Amino acid sequence: MKKYKLLKDMPAVKAGRIFIQRKDGEGIEIVSPVDNVWSEFHHVDIIQSPDWFEIVNDRFKPERGGKYFIVDVNGASIRVSTWNDDPCDVGRYEWGNVFETQAQAEKAHVRIKRALLDYHLELGDK
Repeated sequence: MKKYKLLKDMPAVKAGRIFIQRKDGEGIEIVSPVDNVWSEFHHVDIIQSPDWFEIVNDRFKPERGGKYFIVDVNGASIRVSTWNDDPCDVGRYEWGNVFETQAQAEKAHVRIKRALLDYHLELGDK
């Protein structure tokens, strides 16, 4: 579920309010405040209005010296690492390869493997 932060005041909603993406009763993607369903917008309007909304990133990012888990580059194992805010850490974060728990990393490992094998099937590899 994507979250968005309102950047400018509106008549009924003040800047800083967090909105969530959901489907209305008819299945249309809308965005509405977390604590209020009276102000809502079509999701497509939000995407086309970057000066009014920004995406809120709730992804885990360790503090310097904090531990985190990764799917190793060879894909065969899960490793624990220490966040030093160096290019390696930042690169892993940008690729989405920073996890708070070993269980999260293991789940990602399964999905990554499946995605790669599915891709080879699409290419016609055996």
